Parts: sequence; C-alpha cells; structure tokens
Amino acid sequence: MRKVISVIFFVLLLSACSVTNQQNKVEYKEIQERLEFNIVDEKKALEQVEVFLDKIKSKNKKTKVLISYKINKSFFVDKVSRKLKSKMFDMNLVDTATTDVDSQKDILITTIYYIVADKKCGKLDFASAPSYEFGCTSEYNRALSILNAPVN
Repeated sequence: MRKVISVIFFVLLLSACSVTNQQNKVEYKEIQERLEFNIVDEKKALEQVEVFLDKIKSKNKKTKVLISYKINKSFFVDKVSRKLKSKMFDMNLVDTATTDVDSQKDILITTIYYIVADKKCGKLDFASAPSYEFGCTSEYNRALSILNAPVN
C-alpha cells in the first residue's frame, strides 16, 4: 500500500512538472523596398543603385532581389548584377525579369527581407518570476541568428 501511494505521488509530481501552457512566439516582419527609375545618365543611375544596395545590405544580409527591366536595358542589368556580386549578395536570391516596353520606368529593383519584431519578454526579477515567460529571450535570439546567419 505504501509503495502504491509513493508511486502515485511520484507520478503526480512528475506530471505537474511537465505541463506547460506558455508558447514563446516571435513575430517576423516582411519588409519590401523598391527603387525605380529611368536611365538618363548611366553613371548616376549606377551610383543611385549602389547607394540603395548599401542601405539594404546594412539592414539584412539575406535579401531577395528582383530586377525588372525593359529588354533594351539588359546591358545595365548586367552591371547591376556585377554590383550585387561585389557587395556579397547571395546570387541564389537574385532574380531578373523583363517587363513590357510600355512600362513607365526602365528599371525596377524590388528587395524583400525579414526582420524580427520587438521582443516582449519583460524583465525577470523576484516579483515577476511566476509570470515570466522563460525561453522568450532564447527564442528571440534563435530567430535573430537564423535571419542574420552568414551567407556563403
């Protein structure tokens, strides 16, 4: 009888430790930025593209890039592709597509990248320990490391 009560107590103790009702959620935001222009002066256009790419690269290393262009501007897109390579963009995430001759702009560069939204884990102190979401900071750091992993 004593063993049965001990086993029941032990099972209840273990089951109470294994039940969790908290989910650690991290929110991601998809950011899309665009640069569109007509090529009047090729040198100035390349400088404009370079400034745009530097700004994007400083925000996120894993950026999807879509370059839409008129078919007669393919020479310029080749130069932009070389700029992307020189700035260490992942060329597997770069796509090019031609647009209609009737489109308003010669070149449209669309970039898409993800950021981690603000973490709302709160502070851990003696007063807030019972309601603190343990693992929230770890989940936030894991999400940051996934988004900012080095590109090979």
